[in-house]
Amino acid sequence: MEDILNISTLSISEKPDTDTVDRLSSLPEHLISEILSKLPTDSAVATSILSRHWRHQWTYITRIFLSSLNISNCDELHAFLTTVDNILRQLNSPPSNLRTIYLNFKVPYPDDAFEDDIAYELCCEFLPRWFHRLCTSHTQLLKVFEFGAYLYIYIENAPLVFICSPEIESSPVVDTVFLPECIFQNKTLVELVLNTNFSFNLPNYLNLPNLNTLSVHIFEHDRQLMRTIFKSLPLLQNLTISADLSGEDHLIDISAPNLKTFRIVFEGRDSQTNVLIDAPKLKRISISIRGGLVSFRFVKIPTDLLETSLSDWDSVGDDLAILELVKAISNTRSLRLSCRILNVLNSYNVDELPTFHNLVSLTLALSDAEDMNLVIPVWILRRLKKIQVDGVIKGNEYDKEISLMEDILSKANVLERLICVFNPNVEEPEMDSLKKQNDFVNALFMLPRVCSSCEIKFIGNFVRVSTNVAESRSVTLSDLLD
Repeated sequence: MEDILNISTLSISEKPDTDTVDRLSSLPEHLISEILSKLPTDSAVATSILSRHWRHQWTYITRIFLSSLNISNCDELHAFLTTVDNILRQLNSPPSNLRTIYLNFKVPYPDDAFEDDIAYELCCEFLPRWFHRLCTSHTQLLKVFEFGAYLYIYIENAPLVFICSPEIESSPVVDTVFLPECIFQNKTLVELVLNTNFSFNLPNYLNLPNLNTLSVHIFEHDRQLMRTIFKSLPLLQNLTISADLSGEDHLIDISAPNLKTFRIVFEGRDSQTNVLIDAPKLKRISISIRGGLVSFRFVKIPTDLLETSLSDWDSVGDDLAILELVKAISNTRSLRLSCRILNVLNSYNVDELPTFHNLVSLTLALSDAEDMNLVIPVWILRRLKKIQVDGVIKGNEYDKEISLMEDILSKANVLERLICVFNPNVEEPEMDSLKKQNDFVNALFMLPRVCSSCEIKFIGNFVRVSTNVAESRSVTLSDLLD
């Protein structure tokens, strides 16, 4: 996609012949608009030089694609933003016909503090105005995501607003650009994603009656957001929260009678947070704790849980909070556990633990297995039909993993499938990795099984074998030498 820096510099290399232009001009206006909308935006704008009749035809386009990835200073950024602004101002398409706006440009990070202030002021000047146009023009899809020095904006006339940045160090420019409050007062909005470091203030009244999906990143200063926004969304079914908090006495209060999927990724520094959940229709829960102390309390225990994931659990301290959480999700059919959670379960007596009556599938992640006792409680094993172990063969020795597999196969009397997944070390020589995987498989397949019909499967980067021979595939040493 070609860069656009100044609308006055746009041109076409060769002027079409008069007959072609006349034939195009005879088409109905809506068809001309559709044809121009399928062209690159710079080419569509350039048709204004064809004739007086074509001077304003481009302003009825329904799709805009503008990109400039070679911006190196604030003057070039200002030129690009001004061009985009001029195009948006001149559009004559009815708001309901504006289908797509895609903007992709580089935000310069100058070393000079004065230049950096200019870049910040430019973003503050233009971006909120574009967001406000989004709200007032009934355009219902907006994506703004940051990737390093690049900023992508995608707007579409669909029931979605998406404002997102990946988990990377963000620029001081984008951090302080405020979003207009009108985003939170959209009656047709179905999905809202605010996983970004954009600043925004919640209005006193939220009007999102049709919101189905919400993804939001919350910081230390968002205490109002933690306590209020989740109670204003009657049709909310999918909620994703990423939190970066420090300090104590945080309360995230979630009251959503129709909520079906809940995900939270928590990163805390010396923090203590309570999460109160009133969502009896929950079917999927995913919780990842990367620091801090977090306690979960359910007002009503969800009875129809299909999938639960408790992974990356780096929180240290209150094992009782983990036990209470496990009790609350004990109705789940599928469970993914970190070794940290498994270690806590093994520290309690059987009569203190919940009974997983519905559990048929268990995935155990060995990413945090160092210095932990790898034992799955018998009262869980005897109900399982499928077990997957991710991250086998951590080092040159894998006796602990083989011991775990032996324990599983000797006690899981209704088990139908055991899957071992190897995560390769990119720094390890291929020959060493292949030998290690082959040795592990040979030891694994020699283990006795209490359920003779249980399929054992190993998935690695060189070896993929199963007791079901039809699924087996292996790389040999000669394959690598060739």
